[in-house]
Amino acid sequence: MRKFNRTDNYKQIIPYTENEKWGFKDAETNEILIPALYEEVNPSEEKKCFGFPVVYDEVKVKLNGRWGVRSVGNEEILPSLYDKIESEDFGYSVKLGNKFAILNETGENITPAIYDEIDAHNNIIIVRINDKWGTLNNDGTEILPIIYDKIYTHPMTSYLQITLSGKVGAATSWGKILIPTEYDDVYLMESACNVFGVQKNGKWQLVDCRNRAKNSEIYDNIKTLFDNNVIAVQSNNKWGFVNYSGMKIYPVCVDEYIWDCSFLKIKINNKWGVLDTAMKEILPVAFDKVAIEDLGLQKCGTENALGIEDKYGNIIIPQNFQHIYSHSSVKIIGKKNGESDFEYTPKVYFEVSKNNKWGVYDNFGNEIIPIKYDFIKVSDYENSLFPAYFNGKWGYVNDKNETIIPFIYENAECFTGNFAEVQLDDKIGFIDRQGKITCPFDNYCWACSFDNDLVYAIKGDKRLFYDREGRLVDVYGE
Repeated sequence: MRKFNRTDNYKQIIPYTENEKWGFKDAETNEILIPALYEEVNPSEEKKCFGFPVVYDEVKVKLNGRWGVRSVGNEEILPSLYDKIESEDFGYSVKLGNKFAILNETGENITPAIYDEIDAHNNIIIVRINDKWGTLNNDGTEILPIIYDKIYTHPMTSYLQITLSGKVGAATSWGKILIPTEYDDVYLMESACNVFGVQKNGKWQLVDCRNRAKNSEIYDNIKTLFDNNVIAVQSNNKWGFVNYSGMKIYPVCVDEYIWDCSFLKIKINNKWGVLDTAMKEILPVAFDKVAIEDLGLQKCGTENALGIEDKYGNIIIPQNFQHIYSHSSVKIIGKKNGESDFEYTPKVYFEVSKNNKWGVYDNFGNEIIPIKYDFIKVSDYENSLFPAYFNGKWGYVNDKNETIIPFIYENAECFTGNFAEVQLDDKIGFIDRQGKITCPFDNYCWACSFDNDLVYAIKGDKRLFYDREGRLVDVYGE
């Protein structure tokens, strides 16, 4: 990230003008860094990112009608030869006349200037020649051939939607065709590696990454719910909900739904109710109006005497603790005409420590797990099993302080869906909620559970997919 790292090696700069030319000065010392010799410069004004001044190690300068790049120490990185320059993670895309080329970070050509358009996404480079698209990796090697009518990227997934001869499919960023180009449309699910929506003749179906049907249902519409492993499905103008395995978790009877503070407000026959993240009804569908109000819980007290208070200053958890991690807590309100409001506060957990030992309290001030562990982890989305560290090993306990998965691991993470990442003998693996291994321990570069069906792991150049039983079901990159 060349332009946004705030380190001592970078400069906060401001442009300045002299004799109708532009250069840069150090914003703090006013020292001239790049003399005013240029017709235009970029950045052309002081910028901020999240309220902080942006610092740079390089800038774009225009000389004799062409753009180049210089360091803030006034060293030439790219000569002023180009009609346009875009900085990318891999280096630069540059325009010469009507064509684009790709350069690495030192300015050396990765590809010749043969492309009509270039776009970078998730470590791949999408290129167009005439009216056809393909993809390259960061060294310019072709991944997908330049034959596609369109290649669409999604900000929440590394998968690509591809169109060929008017039909749509899906591919991975490393060039594996998952969904053949035989559909009218393909829906890429956020944060899911084994479920897609495919459309033919105006109807949708859910399929996995091998293009096999997840269930036998056909839908009029589908939508994913952000930050939740749930898909909203529509039939005959009614909505229902299924999980990423295609299993029905709420019937197709909902007229309207609104995702709010990790809860789902649903409307049926002009009455409202609320579901939790597991699609369980926590407020019956019987109210004229529902509201979700943040209780404003926050830390209070002084060092080594910390607690939790609400927004009115009421003490919820006593000020007895060395450390305390706060989590968002809400109150759900249902209103009926002529009746008292119904209020419900879902349980939320907080990690607390005293005398260097950790436990868990809830948002009602109750001790849920005694303060006896060397460390414990709580997730905003997982309230049934807690990773705990005790006598040098990690295991999992429930909200009754019962050991569910034994203390045998070197590290353990909170569950995501059906799986949790654990470490044993310096190797990473995944287990299910009963402690069964669903992804064998190995020296993975990276591993993650994206949905309820598969664990996805990278080892070297290989992408590995394991099912719930720990069986290797797909390998890419062999």
